[in-house]
Amino acid sequence: MTENPAADTTPTSEPTATPEPTARQRLGYVLGRTLPAELHDWVVADTTGPGATRRYATRCLIPLIPILAGLL
Repeated sequence: MTENPAADTTPTSEPTATPEPTARQRLGYVLGRTLPAELHDWVVADTTGPGATRRYATRCLIPLIPILAGLL
């Protein structure tokens, strides 16, 4: 009888949580800095996950506030 290794579908380890940036890294990210490669999955989730449109719009509009306030 031959064993089929593909038939064993039990996971060997639990999925790991995506690491999140520190407060300092997150502030830098919001201000346009890049994050380390190990946070790539977090960046993808941030830019495509729930609430991404709202966050993206907010990040684009905040720099315009001083300009628009100056025009009033």
